[in-house]
Amino acid sequence: MYATAFGLVAATLLWTVAIPGVVAYRDGVFVEAGTRARIDDTSVVARLHAFDNVRRQIGSAQEALSRSITSALITPGTSEAVPAPRAGGVAAGEAGQVREYLRATLEDARPRLRVSGFVDNETTVYWTVSYLALGALVLAACAPVAPLLRQTRTWLAGAGAYVLMMAPNWYRNTSAGQAGRTVYSYVNLDISPASFALQELRMFGLFLLLSVVWSAAVRGVERARYEARDALTSAPGADALAPAAADARGAFLQWQRDSVLLAAVFLPWTRFYWRSVVALGDSRYVTSAIVMHLAWLVTWLAASAPLLVYVRAWSTTRTSTLLRAAHQDPGGLNVEHTAKLLSEIEPLPRQQVLLASAASVASFVWPLLDLIRR
Repeated sequence: MYATAFGLVAATLLWTVAIPGVVAYRDGVFVEAGTRARIDDTSVVARLHAFDNVRRQIGSAQEALSRSITSALITPGTSEAVPAPRAGGVAAGEAGQVREYLRATLEDARPRLRVSGFVDNETTVYWTVSYLALGALVLAACAPVAPLLRQTRTWLAGAGAYVLMMAPNWYRNTSAGQAGRTVYSYVNLDISPASFALQELRMFGLFLLLSVVWSAAVRGVERARYEARDALTSAPGADALAPAAADARGAFLQWQRDSVLLAAVFLPWTRFYWRSVVALGDSRYVTSAIVMHLAWLVTWLAASAPLLVYVRAWSTTRTSTLLRAAHQDPGGLNVEHTAKLLSEIEPLPRQQVLLASAASVASFVWPLLDLIRR
């Protein structure tokens, strides 16, 4: 177990941090300055230079304010503070207001642009988190993985989803897709072709693993249906209650785990794409945001499918047991005893189900609520 976890972490860091970092460094886009140097749009360059000038001026003003306050509060030749109601023409009590004004001025002057190299690009962390969570999900819920990777449908579904996700990105990286651009990243084709190619490989790998999860869900549904039919056939009535309850409970716990891991896979990306649209005004990312959200929904529904089968099997077994008890005991005593027994072995406590469902829905809609709030 520890060896598997270590292997997952090592492989993820190699694939999402080490290799992209080395390529970005060799290509000269390891930091923001390298990306800036490759921006061809002169108007964008001018806006960045103008903001740099404002930032330097405000930085100088902040330093001058700090020096004037310090010199006014310290007696010359000593290190003792003395009462000083004013500092360089600014009341000491107003210094905080002045700093807040300077900060607000800086924010107002900040252009709606995102320029980043490898080390200051937030997606570097997103790739690592997504691959760690998805790798953990594949290892926990999809074993054995090799038979799934040998299925043609796994590769076709993964490739199709990858094309659907990346087609807008391909358009954004053409000359025709530059209108309204506010994001300049080291993974853009016009900034670093090598880093762009690596991003394509990472995204294909991500959707191939998602396709493995989808194929595993299909296999899980088939297995759940077979086990449910087998349980009802081999152990009808009350004898089928224990295995049906255990199956439903186990499926519910696995569903909770899978929902948390899926949130870790998708939440950073949906938030990133929607923030690119709202905070930066880059409408070119709308399609990518929608596709990523849909991929999350499809994967979550696929992960939920086996649970629904086991819950239905438990409900069928429960109803069958009550009907059998009613048929065997028209007086109702056996029915009352059976109903009490069923309530005590309920595998899906209502409160846990509601809380888990609410948490799953909340994580899914949170990026959209954040979009509306902004």
